[in-house]
Amino acid sequence: LRHRNRTPARSVGLECSSRLGRWQFRRRLNPARQPREQLLYHDIDVALDSFPFSGATTSFEALWMGVPLVTLPGTNMMGRVSAAHLNAAGAPELIARDADHFVAIAADLAAAPDRRAFYHASLRQRLAASPTLNGPLRARQIERAYRALWRRWAAAVDLLPP
Repeated sequence: LRHRNRTPARSVGLECSSRLGRWQFRRRLNPARQPREQLLYHDIDVALDSFPFSGATTSFEALWMGVPLVTLPGTNMMGRVSAAHLNAAGAPELIARDADHFVAIAADLAAAPDRRAFYHASLRQRLAASPTLNGPLRARQIERAYRALWRRWAAAVDLLPP
């Protein structure tokens, strides 16, 4: 990661440009250090989420593999998935409030090997203990949603007594 003359992290680069008010973030990986068919997460210091739509499953996979992820939430649900994962993992400090904050978080994290090591050692356990991966809880929540939808439909077609 390169920003404000700080030491770059291993094989990840960040380029930001403001064009017509839109920020673009691009990840560069060193292809000589990775096989084509698989991303080697242990070689990644910091993951940078996509914008305006978050990486969703890809971002979750990076977190599960212990790679800290920096995200800038978008304005819709698909732009906020990674922020939800980070909140569930107890890492809201990796959620940026604007593009400059995104760059600052990523640059600070790239320059802090002890912080990165902490995330690498703890993110999987933190996610595993979160409600996100609590299958029985999720099943109960979706069952409640299905019941509410059925009741709403049944009431609309007069199948339920008043």
